[in-house]
Amino acid sequence: MEVSQEIGKLCYFRQRIYKENQGYEEYELLLRYKKGDNYYFPQTLFTKILSYEIYHKLYMKHIGNLLREKLTKDTNTYTVNFDYQELNYSHTIEFLENFEFKDRLKIEITENFYKGAELALSDKKFIDKLIRLKDLGYEFALDDFLTGINSYEFLFTLREVITRVKISVLKFKKFLDNKELAVFLSSIVESFSFLGKEIVIEAVENEKLFALFPREWYQQTFYYSKPHPF
Repeated sequence: MEVSQEIGKLCYFRQRIYKENQGYEEYELLLRYKKGDNYYFPQTLFTKILSYEIYHKLYMKHIGNLLREKLTKDTNTYTVNFDYQELNYSHTIEFLENFEFKDRLKIEITENFYKGAELALSDKKFIDKLIRLKDLGYEFALDDFLTGINSYEFLFTLREVITRVKISVLKFKKFLDNKELAVFLSSIVESFSFLGKEIVIEAVENEKLFALFPREWYQQTFYYSKPHPF
């Protein structure tokens, strides 16, 4: 199957990002590939899309149509993932500049970095692009903090742009009990609390652990919302 046809099989699932008394509904959009009755994240296809700008242009056209279709149907807020490499493509920036729902689409900068791409975390041109998008109404989140390229260095570099930091417990909870995990997460958040960022904790499923978290933290978890087709 040609890459263009495979791109046409991409769709979104959504999962709630929850905080008590939030006042509005917010969801993360999760990219999936439809094969028969099954859906999964297409890692091989996505790597190919990122590796060739011509494929990524086709991809952006496709997801742009999906996003416009979905966001016209409700008034919810959505977050969508972009890799560092994608945000260095001029056509990605052009799409975001022209997108109609800037105030309802938050951008998560993922931890992923692909072989062969040029990494310059403190590149002023890159930061200026994000500041320009922020001025247009977008909010930015740093996804999977402390994983991949999303280090303290990257957080401090993008402190003007980032409004939210997401921390997943998937790699930690098998080693720590609930109280230890709560202390661990609190210590991480405290280490950059002077930046005043929103906090989203991902993949906590235990109600007793929720009770140990500050109420202002957001939760993204199967406990509140399983990903489902959007």
